[in-house]
Amino acid sequence: MDFVEALGLGGAAAIAAIFGSMLGLGGGVFLVPIFTLFFGIDPKIAIAASAVSVITNSVVGSRNHLRNGFTNVHLAMLLGLTTVTGAIVGAAIALVADASVLNFIFGIVLLAAAISMLVRRQVPIPNSEPGDPDPYLLRATFHDRATGCDVTYIPQRVPVGLGASGFAGVLSGLLGVGGGVIQVPMMNLLMRVPMKAAAGTSTFLV
Repeated sequence: MDFVEALGLGGAAAIAAIFGSMLGLGGGVFLVPIFTLFFGIDPKIAIAASAVSVITNSVVGSRNHLRNGFTNVHLAMLLGLTTVTGAIVGAAIALVADASVLNFIFGIVLLAAAISMLVRRQVPIPNSEPGDPDPYLLRATFHDRATGCDVTYIPQRVPVGLGASGFAGVLSGLLGVGGGVIQVPMMNLLMRVPMKAAAGTSTFLV
């Protein structure tokens, strides 16, 4: 690899990280196709490089969300159990899968990501009351600067969320993309977590 190619790869990675952060999809959604289509890099190598990039972006993003109070650390730790397990399974599958199969699956994920951006919606979450049941001790509160109010919520349907989080982990390990494209809408639509808290919690996951 010469200097010009290395510079091009670095620039592509920076652009992918910027757009991934802006859209909440993770840079891997852009990085893998750019590496494979424009630089001719083997899909498996591109996926491995993207996985490292996703982890780096997650560390930087999680710091900002944690400082703003959006991250539900207890929820992230719980979902992380199935996310990490799924990522290990996905990475193992990626080692033996044919490159054409990975490209096909990645295409489906890109299509799903595009559709999610076009029809993206979020469920308004009413504040939970002090007496509301919290069997998993996941109640959390954050201050929403946009409204100037404190938002208190209790994640719902936790077992379903654990399953969806495991599936997101499989995709993350298999394709080298962040699981946020699944994790964020899943937490908001299924688990009734406010969107800002869902995005902040997602950065702590694979």
